[in-house]
Amino acid sequence: LEKACELGSADGCAGFGKALFKGDGLPKDESRGVSLYQRACDADNAWACGELAEAFKDGKGIPTDVEKSQAAIQRGCQLGLQDERCRKRR
Repeated sequence: LEKACELGSADGCAGFGKALFKGDGLPKDESRGVSLYQRACDADNAWACGELAEAFKDGKGIPTDVEKSQAAIQRGCQLGLQDERCRKRR
């Protein structure tokens, strides 16, 4: 996943970010995981946008930021994220 991310894969960045954020098979690093979620979201990965929104909302790996959380979930919804938060926006 790390190599795929380095090569520009949004899905690779999202997966690598998840592994780091949760410490799944790697040392846990929420901050770096969030950075990779941001990179994947910027590259149109809807799921990563949803995870980024949660991180900003909960202040995990980054300072809490309601505006950035709302912007990330809005982007995810625009990209087709299937999530309760998107249904509430309609």
